[in-house]
Amino acid sequence: MSPNVASALSIVLSIIVTVVGIVFFLPPKNKEKFGKVFSKFHDFFNFKTLIVDYVLKGLYILSTAMCIIGGFFTIFTVRTYYTTTGTMFNTSREAHTSLSVDNLGTGILIMILGPILVRIIYELIMLTIVGVKNIIEINKKMDCCKGEEPKTETEEPTFVEEPTVSAPVEPEAPNDTPTV
Repeated sequence: MSPNVASALSIVLSIIVTVVGIVFFLPPKNKEKFGKVFSKFHDFFNFKTLIVDYVLKGLYILSTAMCIIGGFFTIFTVRTYYTTTGTMFNTSREAHTSLSVDNLGTGILIMILGPILVRIIYELIMLTIVGVKNIIEINKKMDCCKGEEPKTETEEPTFVEEPTVSAPVEPEAPNDTPTV
């Protein structure tokens, strides 16, 4: 199969899979139709399950390890320089290697400042992810209260008026005069 045919075939099949995914997995009404496994696919394709925080945590560990290990190896790298001796027709090159004090300072800086900078960068990125997770959690809690009217803080509170108490009234004496 030629590369052009393989590319065209992969594009067509990808479009078909995309349409099937949109029709079957994305609508919320279809979630109940699936079992537990396909329900996970529904949550995954609707971004209710976030995996980016796990990926970032792994990348953070990798970056920190690279800073520490890279700084360690920087300390012990050697500089190689060549010297040429002799005359124009009879020259010899000699290679010399040595540890450098510059490498010691650079390596220690990488080992100390590298993980600190990596941590700050990843914390700033994780702030957005934690914020999104909190918003999702708030939305889930709000879904259970959809039947009730949300209370707004701008409404004036209603107070029940207490009945007014007055002094007891004595009953009137009956009138003994006959009426005609």
